[in-house]
Amino acid sequence: MREIKFRGFNKFKNKWIYGYPCDKPNALITEFRFDEKLDEFVCCNENCRQDIFRYEEIEEGTLNQFTGVKDKNRNEIYEGDIVKFAVFDLSFDVDENVEKFEKRYEKDEVVFANGRFIAGIKYGSNESLALMQELEIVGNIQENPELLEEQK
Repeated sequence: MREIKFRGFNKFKNKWIYGYPCDKPNALITEFRFDEKLDEFVCCNENCRQDIFRYEEIEEGTLNQFTGVKDKNRNEIYEGDIVKFAVFDLSFDVDENVEKFEKRYEKDEVVFANGRFIAGIKYGSNESLALMQELEIVGNIQENPELLEEQK
């Protein structure tokens, strides 16, 4: 089973915050404890009790979910990451009467679409991220949007 976790960017600290979404807008819970008196976890909201929860603010639009997949360097891949991956093109050489595979590399943003995490939509790919070849994180859409612009 895939681990469910999230990240968001805190521009004041200039770093990624890892945790879990809460009712407080644009925040992630980074620590929490079980409230024995209530016999439950108390939901984080605007009136968050600091003795139960620790949360950190994140930028709007930077909440990304972990895909459950790691790249070739064992780094966790999140939505919004820009990954490089191998694409194999099949062609037929008429002169030699043989099929040929050519490998090239492309970059794209990781998104959730069609019920799964994928990259390569602009290349016509609908393949699950977990099945893609030679995945490597090269940046993310929040900090490095220019990585995708240079391909246009």
